[in-house]
Parts: sequence; C-alpha cells; structure tokens
Amino acid sequence: MPKLLLIQSTQYSANSRKLCKQQRIYLPGLAFPLLAAYLPDNWKIEINIEVVDEINFESDADIIE
Repeated sequence: MPKLLLIQSTQYSANSRKLCKQQRIYLPGLAFPLLAAYLPDNWKIEINIEVVDEINFESDADIIE
C-alpha cells in the first residue's frame, strides 16, 4: 500500500529564529484533507501540521509533500 505524507509547514517568529509553535489550531486549513479525499482507497495518508505536530523525519512514506 503506497503512503503519502503531507506536511503543512509553519513560519519563523518575527523576533527570533525559532519556529512558531502552538498548542492547538483554531481555524485549520482544509486543503490537505481535501487532497486526501481525492486519493484512491488503496493509499495511506498522514498529515502533519508543523505548528502543532513534530515532523517525523524518519517516515516510511513513499511520497512526502
């Protein structure tokens, strides 16, 4: 089964060189869930939102976007 990993990146803070992190998202974007809905049923999908999730750089995904 092919696997797709989608990563929604975050931005850097204005005053420092650290990534902006939050505990939760109040208005999540719907682009990645919409893309996931278009995938065939035999694909496995994982969505990471960098603002709240840690990115798994050791992922076994076939495609990383």
